[in-house]
Amino acid sequence: MTRILELKWICFGAMLVLLFSSLIQATPSKAPFDQVKTAVTASADMENMTEGDNLMIRRLYGLDRSAYQGAALYYPASNMGAEELLLIQMKDAAQQDTIEEAIRNRIKTQKKSFDGYGTEQMGLLADSLIEAKGNYILFAVAEDPDAVRDAFLGAL
Repeated sequence: MTRILELKWICFGAMLVLLFSSLIQATPSKAPFDQVKTAVTASADMENMTEGDNLMIRRLYGLDRSAYQGAALYYPASNMGAEELLLIQMKDAAQQDTIEEAIRNRIKTQKKSFDGYGTEQMGLLADSLIEAKGNYILFAVAEDPDAVRDAFLGAL
């Protein structure tokens, strides 16, 4: 009997943790987009990246920049690079799934491009991160993705 009671309390506690973490995740950040962008770009090696415009965001991700509060893309300066940053401030939490799907498609495309010969690039892609927090999403393919994530979370 006490074993069943223990399991009930464990399940209840797990539900509270999940509920609390989802509430924290959904809380929109009040941090200005430019402040978050500056923190993210300062934490990454930008030497091999070029800033993308609205057309490049659409071309690489199939996303319309005007649908978001803010968006910035830094993509490889050459066809042999894989380093990339995408930062989006959503207008609505419902946009998250669409953005994450676009990012996953971009990763698949890049992996196909480097399959068989780009071992360094494949390693970067394997270690890439997608981090969603509140109304922001970050995609980073970088030498030190953890530093980029830390800067992102710190700026929010």
